Amino acid sequence: MINSTKLETFRKKYDPHYTLIKSHITLIFPINDTLISRKSLSDHIKSIVNNWKPFNIELRGFTKSWDHWLFLMVKNGNKEMIQLHDELYQGILSPYLRNDLEYIPHISLGHFIKKSSQNNQRTSSDDLFDESLYKLALEEAENLNFIYQTKIKTVQLVQINEEFTQTTNLMEFLLNLQ
Repeated sequence: MINSTKLETFRKKYDPHYTLIKSHITLIFPINDTLISRKSLSDHIKSIVNNWKPFNIELRGFTKSWDHWLFLMVKNGNKEMIQLHDELYQGILSPYLRNDLEYIPHISLGHFIKKSSQNNQRTSSDDLFDESLYKLALEEAENLNFIYQTKIKTVQLVQINEEFTQTTNLMEFLLNLQ
């Protein structure tokens, strides 16, 4: 079971998207395309998740991403998460697969760029990295013992507006329970 209170309290301190979206594992990254209708996208997702049974995952351990995020890693169930991600990026989503970035199943815990760089959170330059704050947060995360086991039973489709200020939960898909 995931103690979301503990995770959200930590994220409130370090994650600039804390108020935008709750802790989650991203399977499909945001796309900005009016060529795919919501119905086509939901039909595609449903056709994939209908072939999946719920599966267990364990979250534990940390890593820093290329763009200075602290990740809580999916350890057990990692292969399944990657396979589900890869299957979702077939068909109508195949043009949006980012081959330049490795998919790493995780929950984002915080973003560590210097305050003067907060307006440009998509920049990854090493001179923007706030190493001292990152080390402090990493030590705090390790002391909080973020180790969780849970079962993946659903996939949610979430819409984020262009300004990255609001999310809307559009649909929830149940993994095939049979």
